[in-house]
Order: sequence, then structure tokens, then C-alpha cells
Amino acid sequence: ADVRDVDLKRLFLDRSRQRAEFVIALQAAVETLGAYPENQGTAKGLAHRGWLGLRRALDTKQGDRAIVEECERGERSSLLGFQNALRRAPAVDMPPGPRALVEAQYGAIEASLADLQRRFV
Repeated sequence: ADVRDVDLKRLFLDRSRQRAEFVIALQAAVETLGAYPENQGTAKGLAHRGWLGLRRALDTKQGDRAIVEECERGERSSLLGFQNALRRAPAVDMPPGPRALVEAQYGAIEASLADLQRRFV
């Protein structure tokens, strides 16, 4: 992470590892359902990372705050993706194991967003 604050750097590295674990768990769940999981990010994610890099390069005054704001935006986008997945797959259509996994990851992202917002009130 390109933040200067050591605690934020540690937090972002931990969240990065957590998200990698999320992907692995979701891919395994997809395989148990007999499907082939995607192994690439979305174009939206790529665009978001590009915007973050551009903003970081142009906004030298806000520093860590600008990066945290972009992370908050990314967390909200992730929550929307999880909400859409849960809405498209009603409880009767999604087996309990994968549904519990998605709900747990959704809860972790909600908590992450709340944590980021508390840090920069």
C-alpha cells in the first residue's frame, strides 16, 4: 500500500490478504457446485485501480486520506456486488454452505468499511 501511516499500511496489507482468501474460498464454492470459477478481476475493478493511481499522483495534499476514500469507495462497490449476488440467488436456489460463505464475507466487508470510516471521521 502506498499510504504513509504504518497502521494503515498494515491494515491494507491484512485486508488484501483477506480478500485473496475470499476469492479462493468463493472459487472453491463455485467448483463444489459443478461450475468453473472466473480467475480474473472485473473491468470495473481495473478502472478503479487506475483511478486510484491517477488520483494519488495528482493529489499530493490529501495523502493517506485520499487513498482511504478510494478504499471506502471500493468497499461500497464490493458490498453492492455481494448484495446483487444474494438478491439474484434466493435462499431456495443457493445451497446453505455457499450462501453462508457469501453472507460471512459480506459481513466482513461491512465491518471493514465501518472501520475505515471510524478512522477518518
